[in-house]
Amino acid sequence: MSPGPAGPYIPEMTMAIGAVLVAGLVSALLGWAAGAMLEHLTRRADTVWTITAADGAASVVVVALHLVVGTTLIIGLPARSRRGA
Repeated sequence: MSPGPAGPYIPEMTMAIGAVLVAGLVSALLGWAAGAMLEHLTRRADTVWTITAADGAASVVVVALHLVVGTTLIIGLPARSRRGA
């Protein structure tokens, strides 16, 4: 195994653009289906959608996930030396 950019024991990882596009399309379709289901089941689908999307707990979870990913990247990626600084 050749050393990857993150260290000698972490292999380099590539992602195909097709996989990224399919994941985006699938998540968009699932969101559309959830909205259509809400419209079918309730009279106030837009209110339910907004409350669900703006829920305080969900917002906290999204912020926490971003912090975890950012921290992992900062710690996991090798530090670049500053030359001439």
